[in-house]
Amino acid sequence: MKTKTRSCKMPLCGCMHSKHGFTLIEVIVTITLAAVLGALIVPFMSTNMIAGAKVVASVNDEASLKTVMEDITRDYRDWLRNSPGSPLATFASQVTSNPAYSAFITGAQTGVEVDVGNDGDVAILLITISNGDRTLRALFTHAG
Repeated sequence: MKTKTRSCKMPLCGCMHSKHGFTLIEVIVTITLAAVLGALIVPFMSTNMIAGAKVVASVNDEASLKTVMEDITRDYRDWLRNSPGSPLATFASQVTSNPAYSAFITGAQTGVEVDVGNDGDVAILLITISNGDRTLRALFTHAG
C-alpha cells in the first residue's frame, strides 16, 4: 500500500511525515481520558461486586432456613399423625433437641392458647430459626 507523505512544516527539518497515524497530543489526550474514566468506574464496580457477594450469601442463608423449616414442618406432620394426643410442648422439645435443627433454632415458645367458639383450647407453638442475618418464623398448632 502506498502512503502519501508530506514535508515537515518546519524549515530546515527536511523530514517526511505520513498522513496516517496519531499525533503525540492525540495519544496523550486519549490515555488521560481513559485513566480518568477508569478512576471513576473502578470504585463503582468494586462496590457492586462486594454487594453482589453479600446478596449471594444472604440468598444461601435464606435457602438453608427454608430447607430446615420444611424439615421441621415434615416432622410436625409426622408427629401429628403418630402422636395425636401428645401436648405441643412434646413436639417443641423434640425439635429443639434435634441436632440437625439446634444450630438454627433461636426460639421455641409454647404456652399460648386460643379458644375460639368455646370448643376447646388450641395450643400454638412459635418456632424461630435464624441463619446469618435472616430469620424465619412459623406457627404450629394443636387442638387438645
